Amino acid sequence: ELSFAWRCAVEMVNKVTHDLEAIARMLPEIPLFLRVFSHNINDAFVVEQLCRIATFMDKSEEAGRRMLLSFFSHYLPSSTVEQLPFVAKILRQVSLDEYDYNQIVLSAISDSMESLLMWEKEESQLTLEAQDIHLDTLHGQVAEAWQALKTDNLS
Repeated sequence: ELSFAWRCAVEMVNKVTHDLEAIARMLPEIPLFLRVFSHNINDAFVVEQLCRIATFMDKSEEAGRRMLLSFFSHYLPSSTVEQLPFVAKILRQVSLDEYDYNQIVLSAISDSMESLLMWEKEESQLTLEAQDIHLDTLHGQVAEAWQALKTDNLS
């Protein structure tokens, strides 16, 4: 994948030269980067590569920093286990301070818990409905068997 090669090139330049200007020249402007990220959001491999690349982006410009903060704050709850360390690192880099970072993470956890609880409630309701249908079927079968027994005893 091109995203893998791109990430490797960025990491190599960082490891060998630590030249932030060279790395910045390798990366697009933040709005374009986020469009590429959004376009590939359903490809876990590409997203992981882009998360790794985002940790090298220039976050000194306030507008770009805010874009990254907003984007990754919303993306955090849907991150995969593999992506989570990189998303957390990005959020830590763009957060105003530790309090801001903690608020973002706690909000994501809260949203995830709410979604999980809603899903569990829906699953429980579906299970109860399936059990009710099964009980109704059993009740009908018992009634039919009882009727058959009464008919056999009368004959």
